[in-house]
Amino acid sequence: MINNTRRMAISLALLVFLSGLAAQISIPSGASYDLGFSPSGSSLQVVLKAIASARSTLDLACYEFTSRDIAEAIESAAHRGVKVHIVADFKAAHDR
Repeated sequence: MINNTRRMAISLALLVFLSGLAAQISIPSGASYDLGFSPSGSSLQVVLKAIASARSTLDLACYEFTSRDIAEAIESAAHRGVKVHIVADFKAAHDR
């Protein structure tokens, strides 16, 4: 089991790595993106906004799924006719 400190260190390292990749990728003219970070709470709003803006499909990948707000937003998207696909870690989901 990974303790919270190790999980945070891994998450931060991944964020730094992905930030470096993002700096090398040009964003098309007129495109935009949102960035959120968990400790400040802004990541939840970014995810909820993305789910709310889905019109045809919603593809999610997660290690562990625990947010009721996100679950309700996904359910709402499905009721709007959005096709939802979720890939989650089997062990993390069943070890609870």
